[in-house]
Amino acid sequence: MQPMPPDTTVYMMAGYVVMLGGILLYLVSLWVRYRQVQADMALLEEMDSEARKMHA
Repeated sequence: MQPMPPDTTVYMMAGYVVMLGGILLYLVSLWVRYRQVQADMALLEEMDSEARKMHA
């Protein structure tokens, strides 16, 4: 009779949790950076419109 292979289900589930956690952190990072870029763009557009008013 052959020996049973070791049960590695816990390690597989832990691997999925780590990978999904990493993906989630990456998506949160992208969202935060996107919001910051949007705020920067709004500020730059406001500064541009004020500069155009001053030179007009």
